[in-house]
Amino acid sequence: MTVIEDNKTIEELKGIISEAAIDLKEVPRRPSHDDLKKIEIMDIAKIAATAGINTENTIENILGEECKFDLTSTLERVILLEECARVNANSFMSMPGPSMSGTLMNILGDSEQQHIYNLQLIERPTWTFFALTEPEHGTNALDMVTTAQRDGEEWIISGTKCFVGNAARADIGVVFARTGSALFAVEAFVIKPKESSGFTATPMPMRGMPGAEQCVVQLDNVRVGPDALLGKNKRSSQRGMRAAVSVFEQLRPGVAAIALGIAENIYELLKLELADHHSKVLDDLAVKIKATRYMVLNTARAIDAGTLVGTSTVKVTATRLAWSTALIAAKYIGASHHIMPKLLDLIDDAWAVQFMEGTHDIQLLQSHLAIAAEFA
Repeated sequence: MTVIEDNKTIEELKGIISEAAIDLKEVPRRPSHDDLKKIEIMDIAKIAATAGINTENTIENILGEECKFDLTSTLERVILLEECARVNANSFMSMPGPSMSGTLMNILGDSEQQHIYNLQLIERPTWTFFALTEPEHGTNALDMVTTAQRDGEEWIISGTKCFVGNAARADIGVVFARTGSALFAVEAFVIKPKESSGFTATPMPMRGMPGAEQCVVQLDNVRVGPDALLGKNKRSSQRGMRAAVSVFEQLRPGVAAIALGIAENIYELLKLELADHHSKVLDDLAVKIKATRYMVLNTARAIDAGTLVGTSTVKVTATRLAWSTALIAAKYIGASHHIMPKLLDLIDDAWAVQFMEGTHDIQLLQSHLAIAAEFA
């Protein structure tokens, strides 16, 4: 893991990523199959596709120049996310990468499962998915109706999942399913859609962040082998939903970084258009952005140091900043203004990002519970 100790090092990494992320400007809001092929060969897509999976010198191998960053720390990855979102958050969401399923693999996968998963992403940029949410029950594990039933040494998985990003593009991903009626009888299974009969992913119409191509996933007697089950050697209380919650906790600073990047993108537009007349508004926004960045980076540092305190708070803070910045832009930019089409897309994305890994109410509840536990 790279150790980033000072602002100079942070700025160095930000410069490398921001230069590579320029290509994101060219990605259509709803990329076609041909667009995805173009994304695959972008340097920024190759960097993002292997971020956090413990490959050596990720950026150095891709850019062909000396680089000390490997993107295995949370701090490095939030910098990656912020800089990409500053250019185009929606385009970033359309890129390949390990995302949530990769984090779950790091938590639950044995060495062989991790090797197979990582090798697939190393060989070429690969889209992945994380299928937990259900149409009628959200992420409530007690009401989960997707099932995984044993058939000899294999498992047969049936059910419906929704809001599963990139599922129609993915080569590999994870599905959560109930294996029995007990509280902890929820497990995670690795599935390769293109090799699995009965797996269907249908894109959903989305306004905010459509680049992620949220899908409804139908699993009709999808058969997987015994090696598909994650966490076989761990206690039941460490698997299933406990592992899913750990994924959310670890990735919340990343969602906050995306929201921060959206706020910065809007701010840069406003700075060009309002600088002569509304300097006080811009100065206030600049202070809030700087403070939120400090919070995001410090939360990422805390995770790298082994604590998850504050992940819900930072996500709420950053997503509220994105939305409040969008509202300010809507107030000061007229409907006929030449930047309005781009601004409308950013407003949609600023609204959508709050729903990634839980709404404000859920995050505030998590934060309150964490504080109560601290003083119990």
